Amino acid sequence: MWMRKSSREIQIENRNRRLAELLCALAVIVLVMTFGVAHFAAKFSAGTRLAGLAATAVVLLAWWRRAQWRSLQAAVFVCEDCGRVVTNGARCVCTCGCSMISMTKVKWVETPSFDVSDPVAVPH
Repeated sequence: MWMRKSSREIQIENRNRRLAELLCALAVIVLVMTFGVAHFAAKFSAGTRLAGLAATAVVLLAWWRRAQWRSLQAAVFVCEDCGRVVTNGARCVCTCGCSMISMTKVKWVETPSFDVSDPVAVPH
C-alpha cells in the first residue's frame, strides 16, 4: 500500500540527492583535470587520458539519466485514499474525490499476509 513519507525521510532523500550531485561534479572535475588537461598533473599516456575522459563521460551520462528519472517520477501522482496512480500531472483530484500527491512524497509498503492456520503468524 502507498504511505506518505515522513518529513525526516524526505529531508534525508533531498540531502542524499544533493550530496550525490556534489560528488558527481567533483568526480567530473577531478577526472577532467587529471586526464583531460595535458601537463596539469603528471604525464599520462594518450590511452590513460582517453580512459579518464571515457570515465568522465560515463559519470555525466549517469547523472543525466538520473535527472531524467527524477523528472519522470515527479510527474507521477498517487491518490491518498484509494492508491490509484496517475501519470499525468494535470489532475489534482482523483475520481474518488481525494487529492493526489506526488510519488516523490509517498513510498510503497508491503503488508504481510498472515496465515490464520499458523498460530505463530497471527498477530496478538
